[in-house]
Amino acid sequence: MPEEQKMNVRDQYYDLIQHKAVLAVEAEHTLPNIPSRAQFGKIHFYVEGYRFALTTNIDTDEIIMAVEPSSRATATDPNLHPVLGELVGREFGWIWYTTNVQGYDDMLIFAFRGAGGGGITPQLAFLVEASDIKVLRIVGG
Repeated sequence: MPEEQKMNVRDQYYDLIQHKAVLAVEAEHTLPNIPSRAQFGKIHFYVEGYRFALTTNIDTDEIIMAVEPSSRATATDPNLHPVLGELVGREFGWIWYTTNVQGYDDMLIFAFRGAGGGGITPQLAFLVEASDIKVLRIVGG
């Protein structure tokens, strides 16, 4: 993704998503036969007025994020993996963008406010491997 386009999406995140509560989450589980694995093809977070989408670039295994207007009221599937389902009601906090040693943007790290989080301590990482988004918990000291 060109640097200018990355900056635009980052600005949209800060202006439209940060500090808003997650109303619902949708995800495409890529390993339905192994429901305990937090591995997805796409993840959509809904906040008031917007959808925040995480997808992958299958050619480079980079994570792609997009902010789109959405008036859709959706309910979170009760069978959604708990690592995503527990985000409903929590506010988006800080975000970190990571670039690997080969120059690919393959991970985002998020902090959330609520349920013990103050919005500035990293809690979840979204890492692209083999064109899937793996959700990893960050355990701090």
